[in-house]
Amino acid sequence: SLITNGDGVSAETPGLCSTSFIAHDTIKQGMADLPVLQTSGEAYRGNELGLFRFNFRTFEYCLDLLPEEEQDFCGIVLGLPKDDHERIRPRMDYLWGDGREPGSPFSLDGPRWSKEDFLDSASTFLEGKTALNLPDDADSWTIKELHRQALGIDLPDEQVQNFLSLQSASLLLAIAPSELVDLLAEQFGTSVAQVNGGKRAFVDLYKTILPSIFPELVDDDVELSKTAMALLDSFLFAGGASVPSTIKNGLAAFFQGLTPKGEKFSMNDPKDLGLLVLETVRSYPPVLGVPYINTATGQRYAPLAGMAGYDKNVYGRDADEFRIRGDLSYYHARSLNWADAALPVDGVPGSSHVCPGRSMSYSMIVAFWEALQADRWCVNPDTPIVKETGPTFWSDFTIRNENCG
Repeated sequence: SLITNGDGVSAETPGLCSTSFIAHDTIKQGMADLPVLQTSGEAYRGNELGLFRFNFRTFEYCLDLLPEEEQDFCGIVLGLPKDDHERIRPRMDYLWGDGREPGSPFSLDGPRWSKEDFLDSASTFLEGKTALNLPDDADSWTIKELHRQALGIDLPDEQVQNFLSLQSASLLLAIAPSELVDLLAEQFGTSVAQVNGGKRAFVDLYKTILPSIFPELVDDDVELSKTAMALLDSFLFAGGASVPSTIKNGLAAFFQGLTPKGEKFSMNDPKDLGLLVLETVRSYPPVLGVPYINTATGQRYAPLAGMAGYDKNVYGRDADEFRIRGDLSYYHARSLNWADAALPVDGVPGSSHVCPGRSMSYSMIVAFWEALQADRWCVNPDTPIVKETGPTFWSDFTIRNENCG
């Protein structure tokens, strides 16, 4: 539970030496402060994802790729040291960004990403399917599509499944206490060495491709390795996880009857689908927090992005309920779920902490739903949709497009 002093700030949460921002205005300010504080050296980000602090066991492969003096890099991409972040972030913007200023209004028609970029791929993936397991099938499509768009490669189905197994194991083991990682890995049917080896194999693959995209990496193996590892983490822990979870949770809301009825809403209308994305992300946030640590004191500050959507002063007294409650401009003015307020410091574009794939992920989800035509599907009664707590929010379920009468 959050112990708040009433001003949108919660002390000693989560854990000692932590201060969480839990109201929309304090979350927004905390996000805005991060790039400024990191650029000045007053703050840094740790080896953590949202509210989960990671151990370093599944990042040990990094030690074989970098010389000792560069190994402070080793850890999740979200916690890169300042200089590394400022160099590598523009490459992530090039791969995922939409060519506009960070924080630009949501758009389904470019200038770079639009739903049309993903619609054919989603339609081909769904063609002939009579059942979909969620989020598993959305996971498969997302990982395949991210590799195609970023690197121009078509991962074979077997390699996609290898990646998804690696993704599950990486997250499970990373959040465990270090002394329990080996035991947990054994119970999961793997080992720390296998997970590190799996990560290394994908990094080696990316290293064969990235120099053709970024010529400055051709003769710099250290920087090439760092960029490849950053890219792997973005696939494992960022868009590779948040896109399929939002696809699943939005469909759960639809099949549970939480979207508007009748002519007010259509699962075949891209504009309505865009609103469904934004309400899904507000109500079932895939990103829980954007924490950082004060360099001088060690105090951890956590703007809880996932709490922003529940602020009743911003979204109304029914903020705890799923309800499409405005147009695109309404959501854009309030959005913090892509760390929208963590804008770059003037003159330092690499200081941004806004999600670089904000527009891309939005368009991917709309495209998948449009290709699906969800009103032709129904939930398999053998897998009823059950409400859960975050970060999953809804149970896994299966839909089918046969015997839906």
